[in-house]
Amino acid sequence: MNVPETAAVWQFVADVHGASERLRDAADPDFPLALLGDNLNLVDYHDLSGVAAKVLSPDDIARILSTLAEHGPAEALDLAGELFFDHPEKMAHARVEIRRQYEELARVLPPRAVVLHGNVDWPDLLAEAVPDGYADVRVMDVAGVRVGFLSGTGAYPFSMNLPGEETDRHYAEKLWSLGPVDVLCTHFPPAVEGVTFDEVARRDEGGGTMLRDYILETKPRLHLFGHIHNPRVAETRLGSTLLKNVGGFRYHGRVHAIDLARI
Repeated sequence: MNVPETAAVWQFVADVHGASERLRDAADPDFPLALLGDNLNLVDYHDLSGVAAKVLSPDDIARILSTLAEHGPAEALDLAGELFFDHPEKMAHARVEIRRQYEELARVLPPRAVVLHGNVDWPDLLAEAVPDGYADVRVMDVAGVRVGFLSGTGAYPFSMNLPGEETDRHYAEKLWSLGPVDVLCTHFPPAVEGVTFDEVARRDEGGGTMLRDYILETKPRLHLFGHIHNPRVAETRLGSTLLKNVGGFRYHGRVHAIDLARI
C-alpha cells in the first residue's frame, strides 16, 4: 500500500471481523491506523464461522439468523437466549474465543493505533487486549486537526442487545461530550437515506438520528464510519460534511488512507 509521506496521514478501516492476518497484509505499519469497530467475528453470515461456531451447531446458528431475518430481533433474542446467552458455560467458552481473536488483532496493529468497539464487540475484552489503543470516547489533535472517536452504536432495527450496543440516550450523551470536531470517527452511521442500506442484505440496517443532528449542528468536515458492509451510498454529503463509509473490511480488504490535513 502506497501512503504519502505526511504526519497527518491516517489509515481507516471498519468491520475487520476477525480478519487480522488480512489487516496485517493490507495496512502500512509505518502509519497510524484507526479501527472503527466490529473487530470481532461473532458469526459470519456467509459461512457461519466465528465465535458462535465454537459453542453452537451450524443448525442452531442458522435458526437464530433466519429467525432474526423473518421474525425480527425479539424472537431471535428469545431463541439466542435459549441456545446461548442463558448458558454460563457457553458464555465462558465464547469469552475465551473472543479473547483469542482480540489477542491476534493486537499482534498485527502498528505502534500507533486507535481501536473502537462496534455493536458485535465485547468492550471489556477489547480494552484488555489493546489497553493503549482502545477508545470509547476520545478527542485527538492530528497536525492541528481535531479528531473525535466514538465507540458503539445506538438502537437499530436488527439489534441483538450485544455488549457494544447502547441506548440512544447514552450514545447521544457520549457523542455530544466530544464537542465540535473537524473529523468524526464512529462505528455507527448517521441516519441518512441510502447510507444505511446494505445492498447484499437487501435491508436498511439503520443509523443514528443523533449523529445526523450532531453533524448538521457542529459541521465537521468529515465523518468516517462503518457498520454497513455493502452500502448503497458509500460517500455523500450531509450539509457541508463529507460522509464516508470505510467499513466491510473482512469482505473487501480495503484500507482507506486519508491525509487529515487536506480534507
